[in-house]
Amino acid sequence: MASLTLRGVAKRFGAVTALDGFDLHVPDGTAMALLGASGCGKSTALRMLAGFEAPDAGRVEIDGEIVADGPVCRPPEARQLAMVFQSYALWPHRTALDNVAWPLRLRSRPEPEATARRALQRVGLADLAGRLPHQLSGGQQQRVALARALAGAPRAVLLDEPLSALDTQLRASLGQDVRRLCAEDGRTVVVVTHDLDEAFLLADAIALVDAGRVVEHGAPEELARRPRRDLTVRAFGPMSLLRGVRTGAGVALSGRLIPCHATDDAPTHGSVDVAIRPYGAQLSDDGLAGRVVSRASTSTGWNVDIDTDVGRLSLASRTPVAVGAATRVRIEASFALNPARGASQVR
Repeated sequence: MASLTLRGVAKRFGAVTALDGFDLHVPDGTAMALLGASGCGKSTALRMLAGFEAPDAGRVEIDGEIVADGPVCRPPEARQLAMVFQSYALWPHRTALDNVAWPLRLRSRPEPEATARRALQRVGLADLAGRLPHQLSGGQQQRVALARALAGAPRAVLLDEPLSALDTQLRASLGQDVRRLCAEDGRTVVVVTHDLDEAFLLADAIALVDAGRVVEHGAPEELARRPRRDLTVRAFGPMSLLRGVRTGAGVALSGRLIPCHATDDAPTHGSVDVAIRPYGAQLSDDGLAGRVVSRASTSTGWNVDIDTDVGRLSLASRTPVAVGAATRVRIEASFALNPARGASQVR
């Protein structure tokens, strides 16, 4: 297995800066997700690790060994890494078995067919070894691609948006299998995704990427609960933004002190944006006064929008409440952000 490192990597494509001083270290045996919006640079970073792109500046290391130093780099076949593409990249004229065995034959590995059969068995496709890709579902094709990656016993596995083309139930099932299989082998994994749920499902660490750099990284639960940067809060799912005031005692909404974690970007005094996730607030007999303006049913209850004197708040409730009803909302968890870095809902 292997640790993977990018040090000060820069890459431009014409006038577009894809990576700008990109630093990342993935310890041996870690599953790391690169999370960010389209165009942030995460896929370019993955291709740098794989050897499909050469950096303009900076270094790429595998287990401390330099495999790219600026534009001088080793080709992909010399890095002993495996990549699973978003498009699966299966040979359409080869069976599932041959798709897995063919790369082993090219590298003169012993018993390529037997190795390929064992790999297909691990992903639950032993009975479909003779089928061509067009005879397989999307999830089955992705399993063949994963079997091909693992069959070669790579030093690390790189996954490019591996679950994005699958439906919700299949994504969860396949994601659990990917995580389990890589963990059983002790594989280092780097997965690129723009989907927060996919990052939580596949990785035990997340690196948030923005504008060609890693903004913050850490365990998923730690980033969700105690983020250091405003961008991390905004990236971690839906939220309401209300205007509050930060004082020495904490953060106040409409004169009430509320539980609040301040990011490093938030001012120490004065106006702040207060970010509240749907489960960070509850209907209550005390708290902010408001009126229900809309509700929508979900599989677990209702999404409720409430107008308060400091703005509109969206929360998840297991208790039905009528539109137009007067109510109160208790804030149980929130984040203080810099109001200059995003629009607030204050009216």
